[in-house]
Amino acid sequence: MGIEFYVIWPTSVVRLIKLEFLSTGEVTLRLSIDNKILDLDESVSCMIESAIIKNEFISKIEIQDDIDKSILQFFISEWNTLTDYLIYKIERQKCLGSKMFGAPNKLIQLELAAKEGLIVPKTEISKAFKSLNNQNIANLITKPFREVYKHTSNGAHYQSFTGNVNVEEFKLDQDSFPFLIQDYIKKKFELRIFYLKGKFYSCAIFSQQDENSKIDFRINAQSLRMVPFQLPYVIELKIKNLMDKLMLDTGSIDMIYSNTGEYIFLEVNPVGIFDNISYLTNGFFHKKIAHLLAYES
Repeated sequence: MGIEFYVIWPTSVVRLIKLEFLSTGEVTLRLSIDNKILDLDESVSCMIESAIIKNEFISKIEIQDDIDKSILQFFISEWNTLTDYLIYKIERQKCLGSKMFGAPNKLIQLELAAKEGLIVPKTEISKAFKSLNNQNIANLITKPFREVYKHTSNGAHYQSFTGNVNVEEFKLDQDSFPFLIQDYIKKKFELRIFYLKGKFYSCAIFSQQDENSKIDFRINAQSLRMVPFQLPYVIELKIKNLMDKLMLDTGSIDMIYSNTGEYIFLEVNPVGIFDNISYLTNGFFHKKIAHLLAYES
């Protein structure tokens, strides 16, 4: 029997068609992935980039009072529990990537990275803007704890990026929702590293050449100069140990090479895009991934 291979992309829509628990202990599970029917059994391999498991019922609930809000929260909790199980079943197949472990909690990553001997930026979590008064605001940046904010409304797409702390936007006499701030580190270039089962494929991104991308290269990534790069063995070893601690077999790591010659860890994106690195390094990642899932244990 041949092996069916599925990629669950960030844009993929997964729908539950059938889930039945048999008295023998077996489970019958049928899903639709981007309108393609999938009966989950041992002949299926998959790579999880991320996924939206769709439930049209929840989106149709109209909120009119506190009871409606409470009911909606109940349905969301029930649906999240069900989707956790579906992802659990998918990841019991021969699978690369993880939705269960794929949400990048940057706080956990920073702690574990430092424990593995990687240099990390000085980081502080605060809810009091006035606490920044004693620091040089111009040398601070802010970013989310987890994933970036994305929203589409009236045909316009909104997304958050890492950015400088702007003291003019802060009401210094008021507390706020907790936020993350880090020291801004001047760099020679950024590093995007694709990790796959203990192997590293890296490229240097010269984001300093563009004023708009100095803080976050994603703002103008298409026009930036990128070249293949070889990491020192000791850095690769520390990253591998970190990925093992995070229980990740693949992911994209962001680092910077500072003006003082230090490799500084920023974060791991468990579902990071790797097309640019694959092209620059002749990595042929799609073929490597397909081979891993089809032929290796």
